[in-house]
Amino acid sequence: MSWLVETLLLGRIAIRSESNVDSDEYHDLILVEQKISELLDLGLIDVFELSIMNYVLSNRPYSELEKMLSISRETISKYFRGICNRVSYALGGYFTDEGFMEHMKDKYNLTGEHVEKMKEHMVGKYRHTIRR
Repeated sequence: MSWLVETLLLGRIAIRSESNVDSDEYHDLILVEQKISELLDLGLIDVFELSIMNYVLSNRPYSELEKMLSISRETISKYFRGICNRVSYALGGYFTDEGFMEHMKDKYNLTGEHVEKMKEHMVGKYRHTIRR
């Protein structure tokens, strides 16, 4: 449900280092970060979840995170995806998977086959890898 949010967060260092404040990615990242802050203030994300998200975003090995937090990598991933899902849902529109696919379909006049390939990529093993 939150492919775009996950991708923006995981790529935030690269997005910020490009220093292109006019890019869509940069603006979307700012919206995501603001929504995380808002959800934290509202108590819809707690401090523990935020710390897990920050650990994941620090690019530390999951084995290190498992030892540090005394929880499994599956649980770490579940927390991270849960936060991203809440942010995606709260932002709505093309921040949700369905909204993003619809946006891309309309923007690039994609066929049903293209949309299916996009959906497969979004849920696949390499969902956060850019294929060039």
